[in-house]
Amino acid sequence: MNKHSHNESDFEKILSSLDGLTPAEPRPFFYTRLQARMMKSEQSSIQRAMKLVAKPAFVLGTGILVLLLNGYILFSKLEQKQVQAEESTQMLASEYTSLNSHWNENLVENP
Repeated sequence: MNKHSHNESDFEKILSSLDGLTPAEPRPFFYTRLQARMMKSEQSSIQRAMKLVAKPAFVLGTGILVLLLNGYILFSKLEQKQVQAEESTQMLASEYTSLNSHWNENLVENP
């Protein structure tokens, strides 16, 4: 006789063993939790971004970054103005010296 040959009584035994089983039921509130989880995963990227922006660590970090950038720009502008002021002072001094030397030459020539 073949190993895989089964007679009808074997099939009846197998099917009768399934007679006492009841269908599986989920725990209470399974569908409610499943719906909540599905709704949570369907959040838009804007909603996720708003949650990130609302966190104090993000707000504090962004504020510090803005203050640092502001300070950098302010000091770089001050340095530019100081360099321009020094250049203009040097130009004025050289012009004054050249005008003064011409005036002194004229005085010496025409007493």
